[in-house]
Amino acid sequence: MNYMPFNSVDHDRVYKAEDWAWYFSTFITNGIFPSPSDGLQVVANKAMTVQVLPGFGFINGYAFRNQSNFEVTIENADGVLSRIDRIVLRWDLIKRMMSIETLRGAVSKYPTAPELTRSADIWELALADVSVTKGVTTITQAMITDDRFKSSLCGICAGVITQIDASTLTKQFNSFFDTYQKTILSDYEGYTKSIADYEEAWKDSLNTWRSAQTSEQDRWQSTQWQAFNDWLAQIKDLLGTEAAAALSATAADHDERINLLEYMNRFDDFFCPILDDSDCPIVDDDGMVLMGDWKYSYL
Repeated sequence: MNYMPFNSVDHDRVYKAEDWAWYFSTFITNGIFPSPSDGLQVVANKAMTVQVLPGFGFINGYAFRNQSNFEVTIENADGVLSRIDRIVLRWDLIKRMMSIETLRGAVSKYPTAPELTRSADIWELALADVSVTKGVTTITQAMITDDRFKSSLCGICAGVITQIDASTLTKQFNSFFDTYQKTILSDYEGYTKSIADYEEAWKDSLNTWRSAQTSEQDRWQSTQWQAFNDWLAQIKDLLGTEAAAALSATAADHDERINLLEYMNRFDDFFCPILDDSDCPIVDDDGMVLMGDWKYSYL
């Protein structure tokens, strides 16, 4: 049975630190004091250092006060893998002290923050997690995750506290959201630009190929037509009038077919008669031949 405090008579009521700690812990929970709102906040400093701002903490009935900016040095980053370090407020019953310490995380492709120690002799509250990405040489505020308001890791002292100033938490959230929004927009703009560049390059390549194919086809057609005309001129005198006319008509028909093929290839507009199983054109009730027509579209 415990009870306190009563006046001592001849030292019959002598109280130890554990007694007062028990007393305070009955109405003040573990955590950081919410006023000021940035109390014990971890902020970026310079190079591989951070600072813990002034503030108050409370663990198992014992009070802690940081009166000025406390600098913490973060170990150098690994060159290949990343890690997450955790800044904690530690209560150590054996050493009879409270202190700000750094728990070094293990390097990993998928790093996680170190676990907190919470035993009868040591109890830790997480103030912040610091993401030490591979090869980094300067800690920025974006690499620091505030853990002070997470009840499972730290939390706010409750009981005698009646008012909480959340302005710093709101400011941190707004800063995080702005950074996240800028990152997302930047990534999206880069993605859309890469798609547009790819489409433009693809179109240029396609147009170059089509131009080359058209030029080659024109040259081939011109060469073949000239050769045919030369041959036709040579044999005209050897043929009769009717044979020469028939041959000219056939050449004209072939020329028309070549022109049609050229048109269809240039404009991706293909058409031909629809044939039945006997390779005869299919006609409608008016005797008109049914035609098939298909096109290709390049975006």
